[in-house]
Amino acid sequence: MVSENYRLGDHVEREFAFLEAETQQLALAMLGQKIYGTDERILRLAKNLQQSDFVVQAAERVERCDPLVIRWDDWLELVVQECLLPFDEVTYWHSIRMNKVIVWIRQLVNKYGLGIIPDLGFVESRYFSETFQLTEKDWQHLEWATKFHDICKMCLDQTFWNYPGRYNRQQRSQLEIHARMFYYLGELFHVDSEVIALAVLHHKPFPRTGYPADSLIDCVMHYYTNPKFRIKLGMLILLDRYEAWTSDRSFKKDVSDPTAISKVSKDQSAGNIVQSLSSVLDRVKEEFFPGDSVLCAVN
Repeated sequence: MVSENYRLGDHVEREFAFLEAETQQLALAMLGQKIYGTDERILRLAKNLQQSDFVVQAAERVERCDPLVIRWDDWLELVVQECLLPFDEVTYWHSIRMNKVIVWIRQLVNKYGLGIIPDLGFVESRYFSETFQLTEKDWQHLEWATKFHDICKMCLDQTFWNYPGRYNRQQRSQLEIHARMFYYLGELFHVDSEVIALAVLHHKPFPRTGYPADSLIDCVMHYYTNPKFRIKLGMLILLDRYEAWTSDRSFKKDVSDPTAISKVSKDQSAGNIVQSLSSVLDRVKEEFFPGDSVLCAVN
């Protein structure tokens, strides 16, 4: 069902021919026009987006070079409710829980300041207390990123996400494609460019490590040079890994808060920023949910 509370806000006319070829293919596939050579993952994403007639109308408007009219975040809310939720409830609730936690972190920082994050000996830790400030826009970007970063999981078959074991290296490479696919979805819906960058990079604290040569990474790397962006990306990666540890998945059972936080804080692959941020989850739990065993256990 389409909410009657969507907001007007996007009146920009864009030339369809100037969009990325993959973005054009996604829009046309949503309209039932399969272009020869279109990546199967784009076709699968389009098929899942077709579950919402209203979302298909967005593709029609983009193809005609008409403004989307409705704000991009309202479009993506429709994608989440009408496409992602029927596709995979686990992913849906994963994003909902992450969004709740970032709101709690925001409340905690507003109350106590960034001093709640200890100096663990990393340069990034000292940056928090010396120069770092999060604006209203920064928090909004983080809240949007937690909600929407995994939408493009719909580009891979459900059987892939329900694989009953740990992914091997090849499967991990496949898994990370969904993050980069957000670039095309984001362009289609005219999403804020920093939110696109956060979603595209949310699986890697070190963008040049583990990713194949990819022009999409080049498109967002200018954000990564900004220390504040790297810290926001660190928050997103932290919550993504933490929520995954504390939730049941097809290949594992959930673990307790202390175990999950300890795993993240010791995970060198997550990077110094994520390790520095991990202790803030303890503070959130102490402040808001002292009697609960798992912070993210909220539906």
